[in-house]
Amino acid sequence: MNHVALVGLGFLAGTAGMKVIASKPVRKACVKGLVQGMKAKDQCETLIEEAKAEFDDLMAEAEYEKDAQSEDVVVVEEAKAPAKKITRARAKKTKAAEAE
Repeated sequence: MNHVALVGLGFLAGTAGMKVIASKPVRKACVKGLVQGMKAKDQCETLIEEAKAEFDDLMAEAEYEKDAQSEDVVVVEEAKAPAKKITRARAKKTKAAEAE
C-alpha cells in the first residue's frame, strides 16, 4: 500500500473516532465509567483512613500496656521498701491522673 493511502485511512479513522467519541451513548458510558472510578477512589481512601485509625488505636494500646508493665516493675521495687508501699490500683489511678 502506498503512503498516501495510509495517511488517508488514518485521517478517516481519526474523523470517525471523533464522531464516535462525541456521540451521546459513548459520552454517557465514559461519564459512568469516570463516576465508578471516583467512587472506587473514595472507598479506597475511606478504607485507608479506617486502617490508619485502627493502627493508631493499637499503637496507643500497646504504649499503655508497655507503661503499665513498667509501672508493675516500679511498684514491685517500691513495695519492697516498707515505707513506700503502692498498690497496683493506686499506681494506675496515679498514672490516669497524670495522663489527664
